[in-house]
Amino acid sequence: MRWSRRGRRSGLDELSVRIKFWSYDTSRLDVWEEYSVGPSRVYIGEGDGEPRYVVVDPPLTEEELAYLSAVARKLVFILPREALKSREEFYRELREAGVRDEKLLYYLDREVRGFSSLDPLMRDPNLENIECGLANTPVLVVHRTYGRMETNLVYSEEELDELVVRLAHMAGRSVSTFKPKIDSAVLPGGHRLALTYRSEVSPTSGFTIRKFPEKPWTIAKMLANKMITPEAAAWLWLLIESRLAVIVFGAMGSGKTSLVNALM
Repeated sequence: MRWSRRGRRSGLDELSVRIKFWSYDTSRLDVWEEYSVGPSRVYIGEGDGEPRYVVVDPPLTEEELAYLSAVARKLVFILPREALKSREEFYRELREAGVRDEKLLYYLDREVRGFSSLDPLMRDPNLENIECGLANTPVLVVHRTYGRMETNLVYSEEELDELVVRLAHMAGRSVSTFKPKIDSAVLPGGHRLALTYRSEVSPTSGFTIRKFPEKPWTIAKMLANKMITPEAAAWLWLLIESRLAVIVFGAMGSGKTSLVNALM
């Protein structure tokens, strides 16, 4: 299996694959913390008087962008299904096909198997929520340490439409102008998804992702982070030990699911 940058046009050329990567002038940021999420770099700090969550992807040239788009277009149709099951198998198939550059492997993986340009946020275990309610406005995140912040991720109307359709597909669902809303779906990894597709009743597409933590909360961890008082934890422990019913309720994002998981 080989791909080249040149060749005869075919039906595959009709499929458009948009490769998007994020950049930012970090000198404008008073950096509090920075860390890697895969090959991408995350910077957290203050910018324009507000907390900011900034993603800087490995840069791509115009030639690399064109090459990635062409290869991703073909992979959708000709890659064996088994190669999509794991990143290792996917990389192996691509290396056998002649793709050696680690940067290109990363971008192909996130475009074909992952969450496209949203992938760095989905890979970051420090994020609890990812929210985008309007096109042409910054995506918002809720960080476990720093709380709610704006990001440098901004999608146009068309880009946001494409991303919402992709997220719905990854959750095994579909959206359209005739069925523009999904109240609850589950993405790979157990993350919860709600989204709206642009239609007559909604001026723009949007989505909210509630991320499932890689290391679920425990009562001990909640106590250490002062998320629950020792008295409340003791009462809940007594109720569970006595096999009594417990109802957990609260506003969105208040920690209901985290508490229930910690009690199980």
